[in-house]
Amino acid sequence: MNEELERLLNYLDSSSEKILIKTFLQEYIENHAVTLITMENSGLIQMIRNDKYDEIALMHDMFQKVTDAFNLMKNHLSNYIINEGNKLVQDDKLKYSEFVTQIISLRDKMMNIYIKSFNRDPNIDIAIKNAFENFINQNERTATNLVYYLDDKLKKDYKGLTETEINE
Repeated sequence: MNEELERLLNYLDSSSEKILIKTFLQEYIENHAVTLITMENSGLIQMIRNDKYDEIALMHDMFQKVTDAFNLMKNHLSNYIINEGNKLVQDDKLKYSEFVTQIISLRDKMMNIYIKSFNRDPNIDIAIKNAFENFINQNERTATNLVYYLDDKLKKDYKGLTETEINE
């Protein structure tokens, strides 16, 4: 896009700048957003899975300029989080500590992407929070596993300490 903008500034009258940028965004982003996001080997989900922070940042920067494309990207991100979370929630073989550790790991991954690729975009933050709330609040299993996990953590952290030491 920068190359196109440079050509525009060098060869065309400045009054045509807005029209050309709008046309460029429509032709290259809006018309191909679904394809770009859902590409099997290089779409958004593959970039997330492979920690392609720079590529996600480029997609975010371009899609942010086109409202429909940006919303589509946000929805795909949310759906990815919900699908990954649902896999954890529905996996009865996971012990509570493993379950909570994997949720924390997913959250850490999403926060890394949020910071490194989405430049702390508040719209992306809301999408991530809503996606986590969606799968975490599905059933009681998640809450139960969290309680057991925290209880275990607290017992291990305070084991061998006196009540006075714990209160300090």
